[in-house]
Amino acid sequence: MRLFVNKMIVPAESRRPGNLDYGHLKASRVLVYSRLKGLENDTRIVEHLRKHRQVIRSLGLSSVPDMTTIGRWGRRYLSLLEEVFERFSSLL
Repeated sequence: MRLFVNKMIVPAESRRPGNLDYGHLKASRVLVYSRLKGLENDTRIVEHLRKHRQVIRSLGLSSVPDMTTIGRWGRRYLSLLEEVFERFSSLL
């Protein structure tokens, strides 16, 4: 999933100051992973990531994002998330 999101769907972005190493690539990885696992609530996503530390590393994160951060990602990257799943479905 990570390779597909990296190579096929989400374009690379330049780093911004104050960006705590979260860009739209990492945000989209978390959002796609959470939807594939059926975790639609921000609280459940954070709890799942805290219980499964290996997932954090596989998503390219150094720590668990805050619940409000994930909520902002859900609003900010909604169109990107829809595009990811449209491309997933077209491949299937």
